[in-house]
Amino acid sequence: MKVEKFLDIIGADFYSGVPDSQLKSLCNYLINTYGINNKHHIIAANEGNATALAAGYHLATGKTPVVYLQNSGEGNIINPLASLMNKEVYAIPCIFIIGWRGEPGIHDEPQHVYQGKITCRLLENMDIDYFIISQSTTEDDLQRVMDRFKKQLSQGKDVAFIVKKDSLTYNENIKYKNDYTMTREKIIQRIVTVSDDDPIISTTGKASRELFEIREVNNQGHERDFLTVGSMGHASSIALGVALNKPHKKVWCIDGDGAVLMHMGAMAVIGNINPKNLIHIVINNGAHETVGGMPTAASCIDLTEIAKACGYTCARSIHTLKELDNTLITIRENEALQFLEIKSSLGARADLGRPNISAASQGKDIPLIIDEAAQILGGICRCADYALPGSGELADNCVKALGEESNTCLLHSHGAVCVAGDMEGAFKIAKVLEVTAQIHYMIEATGGKPAGISDENIKIMQDFAKNSYGQGK
Repeated sequence: MKVEKFLDIIGADFYSGVPDSQLKSLCNYLINTYGINNKHHIIAANEGNATALAAGYHLATGKTPVVYLQNSGEGNIINPLASLMNKEVYAIPCIFIIGWRGEPGIHDEPQHVYQGKITCRLLENMDIDYFIISQSTTEDDLQRVMDRFKKQLSQGKDVAFIVKKDSLTYNENIKYKNDYTMTREKIIQRIVTVSDDDPIISTTGKASRELFEIREVNNQGHERDFLTVGSMGHASSIALGVALNKPHKKVWCIDGDGAVLMHMGAMAVIGNINPKNLIHIVINNGAHETVGGMPTAASCIDLTEIAKACGYTCARSIHTLKELDNTLITIRENEALQFLEIKSSLGARADLGRPNISAASQGKDIPLIIDEAAQILGGICRCADYALPGSGELADNCVKALGEESNTCLLHSHGAVCVAGDMEGAFKIAKVLEVTAQIHYMIEATGGKPAGISDENIKIMQDFAKNSYGQGK
């Protein structure tokens, strides 16, 4: 469906939200039509911020606003939905447009899988009626839904559209750019060189992807890095937790401008605690680049002055690679809480990959560390000893690793085997294994030790999954 028709049927004239790649057509249309406009369109710092802004708009005008977001931002809207917007509080109507990452049955990155599974359930728990927009949705379908929604909105209730991938279209392209010349990847390359063996906590999006690939190109391991692939805005708080418990290690946080804006209160906490071993770097390109390039407010504010006001000992802004090289060496030697803003251009390599580290490449078993693994995988996921591909020895090693209980195993330096009665069951096992392996890697990357669920509790959960879960009463 064309985004113009979609919004015409909705009939709103004020939009606020946080950009999302699934909603790129919507975001580009809003920028082309309104830009950043106090009367019609404001890009918020986070989804809760957008919801509160929408509430103020309704209180002032009596009209119904629209809030757009990726489903990963549902957590941020729950508080204002429950304690402000709900019909039992102020009964403030709002239309939410939610991009559906991690839709069940559609391959996506690990950080989106669980969120995608609970997207509809969260709305149901919040008593929000919703409709799923797909490529097959017609204008008549949408009009009928809006007729239903209008009755609910008139009663002070909130409603939502969940948008599947490629369901909205917009024919005009937008080229987002700024005037800075340093690329983010070159900046991270220099941080990696200077940081040596120090731990690095990197933010959501392309920064973590670039850090991963830099390690690969350098033939370095990934054990010193924590890639904050989800949980946007929380990398600095994770870094604070690491720094406080590793006081003799210099800890680096590679943050982004959209991320630091999303939960800026973390900077006040960091400044107040003032760990002398933390270096907080914000690569600022003034854009939500990973999800399309829409602008952030960070291009219009002074982040270094904010850092100083929050209590950071040192804060400076860098615009050139020469400045950067000199500054990185200095800040690593300083024993003080430091903030560094680095102005960067927009853009990334077209062939930029995604983290693909796995326990199989390291020859490690994966314990059952999450409930779903305990219920679905049968037993610990063992790593079969290496053998040549296609050999009988590899088959024997695989059977041995599977054992009597498990329905999956890793093949050292090959991949994984998942066993089920049909392809759907095998894919389900593979998906749970992928999520479990990702969590296992992240725990180890920050120096932790994954703790498996006890045999007794595994049996209880497997019995529950087999005999009770989803069976009804």
